[in-house]
Amino acid sequence: MHIQASNHSRYRSSHRQDRPVQAEKRNAAASDLAKSAVGKGYDEDFLDIHLALPEVDQEYQDQIAPLKSDPTKSELEYTHFSVVMNKMRRTPMFTAVNIDGAQYNPKKRDGDWDLDPRIDSQHQMGGEAYSANPWDRGHLIRRRDPMWGPDADRASKDTFAYTNASLQHASLNQHDWLDLENHILSVARRNESKVTVFTGPVLKETDPSFDNNGQMRKPTQIPTAFWKVMVWNDPEEGLKSESFLMSQEKQANGKGVPKRREERLKEFSDFRIPLDKLEEMTHLEFGDIIDSPTTQRVEIMPDLVPHW
Repeated sequence: MHIQASNHSRYRSSHRQDRPVQAEKRNAAASDLAKSAVGKGYDEDFLDIHLALPEVDQEYQDQIAPLKSDPTKSELEYTHFSVVMNKMRRTPMFTAVNIDGAQYNPKKRDGDWDLDPRIDSQHQMGGEAYSANPWDRGHLIRRRDPMWGPDADRASKDTFAYTNASLQHASLNQHDWLDLENHILSVARRNESKVTVFTGPVLKETDPSFDNNGQMRKPTQIPTAFWKVMVWNDPEEGLKSESFLMSQEKQANGKGVPKRREERLKEFSDFRIPLDKLEEMTHLEFGDIIDSPTTQRVEIMPDLVPHW
């Protein structure tokens, strides 16, 4: 199925749309990102127990986008987070962020979307995929997650890289997905704890094709679902996790938009997925972490509560 853009103005004014007022800076070499994206990236020892980046199944490793400076490497390091790109789909294969709830340091939203010059531009999608349609530039690493410690402002700006975006329908990005993001960040902040979060799209060969009414140089495909894995260090049991999956299959296949909930989500058990099942779907291995049978419940931090 080939999906064309449609006009859903009800979502246009939302802060989740992330469309900067100024025209996008297309010269990545001169961009703020190109000058400053020199963070140390995801810290594998952040939780005091070593946790490596997810490992891509061998049969899919040829889809990983290499760094220009060293084609044997693929990790794009930013401030407190890292991204590994799928060069075929021009979207993240997965992202990884360290969140320190005790050092949360809110900063004003300030960033311009740019390509990352450290990988080939043909392995990324720019603004041509997100204009005049209901598909948001969905931050996979949400802006607030790496926003902690003295480098909070740099971390916030680093999230405005197209390598950190994926085609996520506004009806998902601005509602259930946002609620899940708020839930995870609230867990870290209320407990003043450290949390690692892996995020990405589910990429299938059967995903619908999309060229944004001919605006894209090369057509892509729309993911039909997105996932998150939250990991923490339990003092008694070691690394534990909760995995979540949210669908946008109906929107991706042009079958309308699900009815919006009357209230924000507070319970996420219905979106849990066994970690081993998620590994099968994503062709990733997350390492030796315990899949928690229960889902944490916390009150969302007041400054995170959105208004419809």
